[in-house]
Amino acid sequence: MLIIHDQFQDYGYWLGDLDLRHLVELRDLSNSAQPVDWEKLTSLVSGDLMKNAVETQLIALAELLGVDVPRALRSRLIPRLQFMRQVMQARFPATRVPFLALTAPDLGNYRKAARGARQSAAYPRGLWSLPRVATVQFLLKAAVAVRAGKV
Repeated sequence: MLIIHDQFQDYGYWLGDLDLRHLVELRDLSNSAQPVDWEKLTSLVSGDLMKNAVETQLIALAELLGVDVPRALRSRLIPRLQFMRQVMQARFPATRVPFLALTAPDLGNYRKAARGARQSAAYPRGLWSLPRVATVQFLLKAAVAVRAGKV
């Protein structure tokens, strides 16, 4: 849970950062005496945004460190796109700014979670709008900043 918290507090999920320290911690947990129940772990998160963040981490864990994560937890489209974005940005840092657009699929999930389940029913499904200018400026600035420990 702390890893997912870090993804959002450090804006790593939105920026497409790979935090290798977190992946190594998850790998070590999976290799411990009591194996991780991945299904139970994913059942602890609420909402599509958090589910996407967890599954993005699990895809990275399986693909980069060879951890056996159930296929069902690493096969959905948005988490796969986010992982591909992370890898591309790590290999080709110049793609960081253009790939900020890949946060758009989760923008609606973020807004839905922020409004709360009760209020979201009042809005029509599929409601979408561009992020605020200040949000875009903040993400652009963060995307080009050097961040220690982030790839």
